[in-house]
Amino acid sequence: MKRTGICTLIVFSMCAGAAAQFDQFDWTLENHGGLDVGLQPDSMWFNGLHSDAPGTVAVFKTSSPVAGRVSVATNFWIEELVCGSSNALYVLGNQVVTFSNCFSFVPVSFDVDELQTFGFGMKVNNPSWSASLNLTAFTFTPCWTVLEGALPGTAGTPSLEGHGLLKADGPFSMKLSGAMPSASVALVVGFGQVNLPFKGGVLVPSVDALITGLVSDVNGQFDLASIWPAGVPAGSQFFVQSWIADPAGPSGFAASNAVQGIAL
Repeated sequence: MKRTGICTLIVFSMCAGAAAQFDQFDWTLENHGGLDVGLQPDSMWFNGLHSDAPGTVAVFKTSSPVAGRVSVATNFWIEELVCGSSNALYVLGNQVVTFSNCFSFVPVSFDVDELQTFGFGMKVNNPSWSASLNLTAFTFTPCWTVLEGALPGTAGTPSLEGHGLLKADGPFSMKLSGAMPSASVALVVGFGQVNLPFKGGVLVPSVDALITGLVSDVNGQFDLASIWPAGVPAGSQFFVQSWIADPAGPSGFAASNAVQGIAL
């Protein structure tokens, strides 16, 4: 399969990340001991009481459907007896967060790749004190969102996917599948979404860059792989759609769905 860099051909604009609540993920509770735990659409909490046994642990875990950024606000309270303990509470992601004050608000943000497991938890190390942890304002900003716009052709409906974290110096890729084998392919790249009628289908991106001269392989696939450039502002967005020369299309063309990318 052919590989081509596309970073230098993309023009960027600013846009806000997408918000999500806890109930948009499937969470599992692991290692539940003597803690009081709870999960609601807009909050998650862990409470350790005096009667908890040493080493009690509770962890909610899930996995990311696409690459993106997790952000959450954590509020915690630790009994005066153990102020300064770095082992009282923890939040699990790509990092471990420890707390050293009796009462604090701590914003936590970390990036997760596609299908990577992440979660939040609390550990009680001493039965002689109490502590609590409450998580709110949970958001997940996906790097990739699949849009509509596909137009069927010889091999069915072409599909375009985006993979990887869109962050400085990080690898990312795009994959076209379901195209006619050995067909001419063009990528339309834009920083706006126009949804205009075109060749019997819908042109989703504005035409700010047009990458031509590409060819699908014998399986009707095409891969693009590159490294995300440094200096792209967080929240910048772009739209990509592939158009394939295909006699089975209504005007001699088939098209994939479009994808939206958002930089972290």
